[in-house]
Amino acid sequence: MSQPQIPSSSDMLLHTQSLQFMLPPKPLIIEKLKDWIREDIPAFDVSAAIVGDSHQRSTIFYKMKKSSSNNPTSVIVCGIPILTLLFEECFSGLTVKWLVREGDNLNDDQLVTHLISEYGKTLKYPSQSQCEKTKIPIAVVDGPVYQLLQVERLCLNILSHLCGVASICHRVNELRIEETSEKKGGKFRGEIAATRKTTPGLRHFEKYAVLVGGCKPHRMDLSQMVMLKDNHIDACGGSIANCVKRAKMLCGLNTQKIEVECRSLEDARQAALAGADVVMLDNFNAIQAQEAASVLVKEFPNLVIEVSGGLNPETILDYLKHCEHVHVLSMGILTEGGGVKVDFSMKITERLD
Repeated sequence: MSQPQIPSSSDMLLHTQSLQFMLPPKPLIIEKLKDWIREDIPAFDVSAAIVGDSHQRSTIFYKMKKSSSNNPTSVIVCGIPILTLLFEECFSGLTVKWLVREGDNLNDDQLVTHLISEYGKTLKYPSQSQCEKTKIPIAVVDGPVYQLLQVERLCLNILSHLCGVASICHRVNELRIEETSEKKGGKFRGEIAATRKTTPGLRHFEKYAVLVGGCKPHRMDLSQMVMLKDNHIDACGGSIANCVKRAKMLCGLNTQKIEVECRSLEDARQAALAGADVVMLDNFNAIQAQEAASVLVKEFPNLVIEVSGGLNPETILDYLKHCEHVHVLSMGILTEGGGVKVDFSMKITERLD
């Protein structure tokens, strides 16, 4: 029997612009954004009365920094469809013009040169310090100045977080491509996925950012796939076979797949024998994972093998090198943004009336 087919990035190349159609319907996104606005402005905003409603322009800048573990070489734009709704649907007087596209790398030299030459000269900076080459214009927002100031922090919070998630996913996916190239000779041929470790209220946006960054989202919620973790098994008396049997009985004709978290090769064998579709080898090092996977694929050629636990951009290198028979490497750190710091600012740059 042939090995299970895990769609690869090359098989599933979707233009980044089309990924926005996977987001929840616009009314649901707008409802969530309005909740966040209510959180920030539950009552009076005295500062709005101070600045008034004159028509002004603000510019969103990316604040470029030297590369480090927290400042990646690639900073991927993510969140444009969401923020456009924030500006133009939630604040009646605002319009936005994006100078970059979803998925662009803000540290790309050609893009930076283009943005500075095309837009940097035309923007009217109130102070020379704003015109530094390390501050790259990525969008202009026009409208009543009080609305510009009200939307500022919410916009920057969303943008920074989603760009952080997309950037670490891009970094990890680039590692996968590089380490498994013919030159490097890594044996891993599967995909890198996020997990359900998402920020409450932000899951759909974070999973979207994972896709923009080039990784896979894994299951979206508890209803998409039955995952039996160690606590489920322990709560049912420790029998993996009984847990899987119960899951299959309850699913009936449902096509949900069943995944079992396994702490040993024997656990994985029991899960596969009971009819699990996917086994997750939890906290296996790269050599242990490859040894277990090589045994499992011979006995269960249609079984999907996932490895998770303790993976990050540093530790993943060994797995990319050795894990020939592993289909998925999943990492909770992806939806956390992995500590990646992407700094943006929003400055009033021109009075329009």
